[in-house]
Amino acid sequence: MGVTQFKETLDNGIMVLGEHSPDAFSSAFAVLMPLGAKHDPKSHFGLSAVTQELLYKGAGPWDSQALATEIDQIGFQEGHRTDREVISFSGTTLPKHLFRALDITYTILTEPSLPEIGLEEIRQLSMHQLMAMEDAPAQKMFYELGQRFFPAPLSNPAEGTLETLQAITLNDVQSCWKQYTSQGAIISVSGNFNKDQLMDHLQQRFGKWQGEAVPEVEAGSPTIHVEHFEKDTEQMQIGIAYDSIPLTHPDYYKARMGVMALSGGMSSRLFVEVRQKRGLAYSVFATYLSTKNMGGVLGYAGTTTERAQETLDVLLEELRRIEHGITQDEFDKAKTKLKTNFIVQGESTRARAEGMVREYFYREKVWTLDEAMAMVDALTLDEINAYLKKSVPEKFTVLTLGKTPLEVNA
Repeated sequence: MGVTQFKETLDNGIMVLGEHSPDAFSSAFAVLMPLGAKHDPKSHFGLSAVTQELLYKGAGPWDSQALATEIDQIGFQEGHRTDREVISFSGTTLPKHLFRALDITYTILTEPSLPEIGLEEIRQLSMHQLMAMEDAPAQKMFYELGQRFFPAPLSNPAEGTLETLQAITLNDVQSCWKQYTSQGAIISVSGNFNKDQLMDHLQQRFGKWQGEAVPEVEAGSPTIHVEHFEKDTEQMQIGIAYDSIPLTHPDYYKARMGVMALSGGMSSRLFVEVRQKRGLAYSVFATYLSTKNMGGVLGYAGTTTERAQETLDVLLEELRRIEHGITQDEFDKAKTKLKTNFIVQGESTRARAEGMVREYFYREKVWTLDEAMAMVDALTLDEINAYLKKSVPEKFTVLTLGKTPLEVNA
């Protein structure tokens, strides 16, 4: 018997997505809630991330150390993250420990201790990570670029700022945690498990979860920024962002193929034109990203002060040149790279669980890997080039970090 998918709903409205792989040696799950950095008050950026971290300082009958022991003794490889629109919890374990791992996660979500001493530890760690960005200029660039490319409140930095992290109190964290409810929550499970036993267990545990829906926060309109951050360094960091389509759009895979041609490996356009032919940058790439209703392409180049202006000029030229289309060779390589990504994700039960829960949040449907592969296989070079011709990159947000401001040539 091969891989099978299902979609069920618990009595309290939680959507459950399953992908059963009888030959898998592991089981994985993900829990997603429609909360995230965009819900953080302007004076308390970082609150969602701090709250999520504090959950692991003790829950139910366990203090911080006992909880860590409980997780480790079943080999539960746990992970959690705060994004712009969602927060998620995920993990992988042996099939025989799946229900125990789900129980631990449910206790963390619904019975956290939220100790004040833990808040101070997390605050200090979060602030240290922000200060460490000053020695990681590429990371600093993307931190600042996201705040300027996305419209508020999608621009809220999940990491917070030094000022807003200082302002977060235990009362703020408790109020944030109270927004953790079953309303809008999605659970996905991938790998080796018994469907009937899983649904019974989820109903007994997560089916008891209640609460009211969190009001939706609407995003404003994006604006264009050209900004320079002065830093006494011999390196120059260049960040570029421009609008694209969201992954809910019918042309999503066409957009992804275009970005793959730009930055899909050592033979991609940006690598060849910026680094290989001209030797302008030690690092250059572009990547696609999306929120529920907005897509974008982020480009980056790390270079020297002396070659920074030429690097920016060539980078912008190559981004604009994509409107003239890609070659058959670029098309074939991009298609292969995209399909390889599908295969790699499919081989990891955790990656698959995380992918399913996010895909459902965005699209309210989940494609099987075979369906996604078929959609990519069906694309033609003419279709990609027709899309690229009508989707000209423009209205660039450009940030630079280094000694000297650069000129953005229209």
